[in-house]
Amino acid sequence: MTRTSIAARRRSRSGSTGGMGERTARRLAWTSFGVISLLFAFAFLGVGAAAPSGTGSGDVLFVLMSYSFPLVGILILARLPKNTIGWILMGIGFTWGLSNVTNSLVLYALGAGNRKLAALVDALSSWLWVPAITIMGTYLILLFPDGRLPSPRWRIVGWLAALSIAGTSLAITFAPGPIDGVTRSENPLGIESLETVLSVLIVSIVLIPLCIVASAVSLIRRFRRSHGVERLQLKWVTAGTAAVAILYAVAIAVSLNTSWGMADTPLYADIAQQLATASFFLIPVSIGIAILKHRLFDIVIKKAVIYGSLAAFITAVYVAIVAGAGALLGAGGDSNLALSIFATAVVAVAFQPVRERVQRFANRLVYGKRASPYEVLSRFSQTVASSYGAEDLLPYTASTLREATSALRSTVWLHQAGRLVAAAASP
Repeated sequence: MTRTSIAARRRSRSGSTGGMGERTARRLAWTSFGVISLLFAFAFLGVGAAAPSGTGSGDVLFVLMSYSFPLVGILILARLPKNTIGWILMGIGFTWGLSNVTNSLVLYALGAGNRKLAALVDALSSWLWVPAITIMGTYLILLFPDGRLPSPRWRIVGWLAALSIAGTSLAITFAPGPIDGVTRSENPLGIESLETVLSVLIVSIVLIPLCIVASAVSLIRRFRRSHGVERLQLKWVTAGTAAVAILYAVAIAVSLNTSWGMADTPLYADIAQQLATASFFLIPVSIGIAILKHRLFDIVIKKAVIYGSLAAFITAVYVAIVAGAGALLGAGGDSNLALSIFATAVVAVAFQPVRERVQRFANRLVYGKRASPYEVLSRFSQTVASSYGAEDLLPYTASTLREATSALRSTVWLHQAGRLVAAAASP
């Protein structure tokens, strides 16, 4: 194998696109991270803390969530300075940083009574959510994990996403009328003579959700064709995005008849909304783990399923017995104590059977039809000791390894006379 082909394979594994040297890329990455961190610090500690208007818990949570993108980006780029996904995460972080800073400036100007400055800054920054959301929902997913499209035909999605960013951003910035931002003031940048053109451009906003859906489809198709390291990486990102989708669906469901993030929002809806907002950090975190520590997937997911299911079981038993039965029976203090003791007894008796069922479900979820590694080794040792002769041992070993790991092919090699010899294979 030539040096050129080896370098090409390394670039493919790291998601590199070539170009500048690694030392230059690493310096640029740290410089970019420093600038982005200053933006977030200015938004979170500087102007935000000094603004008389203040910031709500939702604003603080959003700033922390959005900072996870450049933080994971620099963790990736510190090890793989030319990784495309790492740079996309930094770009998303820079856009959110600008958005957070300008929002803080708007609040500061409003608190100081300067509505003209507030309206101008609001108009200049009201479009920043467009590239942040679109890049996060399309390019980050479309190019994961190697920085390349699944196939050339997916270029149309990238071009449509770029057109939607440009068209929607221009329409929002120069549209006459109230600003789609914090102040809701009249847009000082609005151009009445371009209202017809801008009304056509704003239609491109429809392309954003369509491109996001198309990118999700590309991730699914890539996952179905993947194997080896790429499949492990895609498992992490699929799990992270699925968790975000579920939490957001719950938040939207409980918020249908109420406002989002307002003072009159019910407590249960506010908790669901805050969790949905905070869950976005799972996207960069899952991407970072997928690129740097992808082999932890089976262990982490299995433990999360087991402990999460057991916690849900214990909670459901207590709620059903203590709250449900107590409400039906009109129980008082002593009766509630008795119900709590009864619930504890039910949990103690049912815990082990439930745990075994959850364990089997987790193994099925993580390993699929194949058994867990422990089960494979246990069954292998028992079977070999009792049923197989020497001539059948190596083929059985190869077959067991292939089935246990879901590999396309497994080969058993023996060291003979100073060299490796393929002794058995499956299939």
